[in-house]
Amino acid sequence: MTRALKPPATVEYGTPARVFDPLNAEFGFTLDAAATPENAKCARFFTAAEDGAAQPWTNEVVWLNPPGYGMDALYRWVGKAVLESRRRGALVVVLVPARVEQPWWRAWVWNAHRNRPRRWCEVRWVPGRVKFVGARWNAPFACVVLVFRPRGTA
Repeated sequence: MTRALKPPATVEYGTPARVFDPLNAEFGFTLDAAATPENAKCARFFTAAEDGAAQPWTNEVVWLNPPGYGMDALYRWVGKAVLESRRRGALVVVLVPARVEQPWWRAWVWNAHRNRPRRWCEVRWVPGRVKFVGARWNAPFACVVLVFRPRGTA
């Protein structure tokens, strides 16, 4: 018999240092686009009440561990990352589940015709299972880091 997974009590788990710190050393983040005051990774951040997905990220270096991993939420957040990097000069680094079967992955990350990431996206696989800050257990899914660089940069 298969057990159904219960939804988490919160969708605002923090990013562990083992994931964030090397990326911050590489990129030097200026904005955490989805945080709480307790788990923000940057001095400048947006909370759920401010809705970071509705705010401009123009020319920022953005860290994003989006709240909630439902298909619609990921489509919205990853789409926002693409928009901000392509049109507004932001460099956006996103930590998400490796949900390669979902529409957001095919729309924003993967070019199925060429069997590789889209030209605007770099995919980095996170080794092992991530244990998010505030979670009881490791995530039951693999994670990836997506890097969206501003248009015209390498």
